[in-house]
Amino acid sequence: MTVQRRSNFIFFNLHDPQLLSLGLLAEKYFADDPNTCLLKLRQLAVYRRTLLLPDLQKNRSKRVSRRALKPPHLLKWVNHRRIYERQNRPMA
Repeated sequence: MTVQRRSNFIFFNLHDPQLLSLGLLAEKYFADDPNTCLLKLRQLAVYRRTLLLPDLQKNRSKRVSRRALKPPHLLKWVNHRRIYERQNRPMA
């Protein structure tokens, strides 16, 4: 009698088969070869980051453009206020 077990990474199948493959390999090596498991998880994280990078770059450019809309003297005042509050906050 064999026990069927679902993968913790099965949801990656909806997004990218390479993510699923790396997740399944990480699970496969979990008990027998922990170093290889960590390597596969690292590869999964790096590959996932490359998929998300264009979105992160878009968000970054939006932040920069929002900053460009604010007057420089206002940004300077906010920065000085932040530094002042950090220096004068009560000790916990």
